[in-house]
Amino acid sequence: MTLRTIPLSTAVMKLILISYLPVVVRAQSFLEAIGAYPQLSNFTSLLTNYPVLASSLLSASAISPQTVMVPDNTAFLKYENSTGISISAIPTDDLVPVVDYHILSGLYLSQNFATPQGITVPTYLVGPQYNNRTAGAALSSVGATNGSHDGQVVFIAPKTNGSTLLGRQLSSAGVVVQSGRKQQVNLTAIDGVWDGGSFHIVDGFLTLPKICTETIRAWGLLSMDRALDRTGLSSVVDHLNNVTCLGPSDQAFLQAGSPDVKANASALTNDILFHTIQQPLYSNFLQDGQTFASLSNATIRVTLKDGDIFFNDARVMHANVM
Repeated sequence: MTLRTIPLSTAVMKLILISYLPVVVRAQSFLEAIGAYPQLSNFTSLLTNYPVLASSLLSASAISPQTVMVPDNTAFLKYENSTGISISAIPTDDLVPVVDYHILSGLYLSQNFATPQGITVPTYLVGPQYNNRTAGAALSSVGATNGSHDGQVVFIAPKTNGSTLLGRQLSSAGVVVQSGRKQQVNLTAIDGVWDGGSFHIVDGFLTLPKICTETIRAWGLLSMDRALDRTGLSSVVDHLNNVTCLGPSDQAFLQAGSPDVKANASALTNDILFHTIQQPLYSNFLQDGQTFASLSNATIRVTLKDGDIFFNDARVMHANVM
């Protein structure tokens, strides 16, 4: 039997050639990616009109991705209603750190935000004015996947019915981002993709952290503020780096006999040093039975019980206040 080679028709050959051509998908820039979302039009316009605000985004890459928390149009309105000025009216030099605080170091998708105990994530906000800390071993090992770990952090967790964000009483949906002075915004995880990483939507602008004494005053901790003033430690704690302050509430001072008023300066100084640990402690890194040395050389033990955190016998009321 003779086998004959039957030539393919030109049309068939074209089909075969076309089927083997590689599919090329053009990567989207950040502005192109968020431009597809009408609710992000104000942020798109902000970066378009002030390109310097997006300078940190230029360092993103496949090996060092970034995740951007994009304020929606509601966030712009909230800011103007609360401050009386438009976000675009802020001097550019002051806006750069605001934008940098919305950029997470690493690739974070919706599943990363579902961790019940929350996650501490470094951002691109650096510099001693807003960030007097380094990453530390814990954050470096499980914090950012790539890139810088030393930027100021945010704390991200599923919404809770309480206010401590320790992972108790989880609600059915929603994510909260906690920024400076424990201000919170809601995050909608959309897993948006751009050529430098991912992006999600937040309904407010994050609050830049302030120095320790300003944060204490913002919280209305009058007794703690008075104690720092009486001992002359205000300027000390404001310039220490890598510090966690365990700040007693006014009620705690009252129950202890009002040492902020009655104790002598030496005893009060020791009390404050007892409540100060020279390393950043974030709630999701704490483990039951851990011990830390305070600046007064006392031992402080961590206890985790029923979703609560205790330092010795004192229960944490509000955690991760940047």
